Amino acid sequence: MSEKRLISELDSNKLRENALTSIRLGAEDFERSRRAPADGGDPARALSAVRNLFAGVLLLFKYKIATCVDNAADAAALIFMPPEVWPHGDGEGGIEWLPVGKFKSITIDVGTIQKRFQAFGIEVDWKVIAKL
Repeated sequence: MSEKRLISELDSNKLRENALTSIRLGAEDFERSRRAPADGGDPARALSAVRNLFAGVLLLFKYKIATCVDNAADAAALIFMPPEVWPHGDGEGGIEWLPVGKFKSITIDVGTIQKRFQAFGIEVDWKVIAKL
């Protein structure tokens, strides 16, 4: 699937559903990690709980960003990392700005989420997120 098609088909509600699923699974893993092994408990599930909870929170953040605009293409532009662009000589004494690197569609990271939140005036206690 091309990046252009992926961008035009961003479904912010799917982000929300995935976030809620991750958080639910994180809560279930946490409960399972606290039970005794004889009762179906597994202490190793604690790590899975943290991963799922953190992933769910990040997905909720991306959902919030996506809902700041009305257009699905604009939402995708906010959620997906743009390719890096570097200057290249054009052979005639000028420059061309061309994308470099691999063009796989990846979503924004925590640092970019923070910048997007700041741009849209969305307040978050990032110290709490850093602890998670």
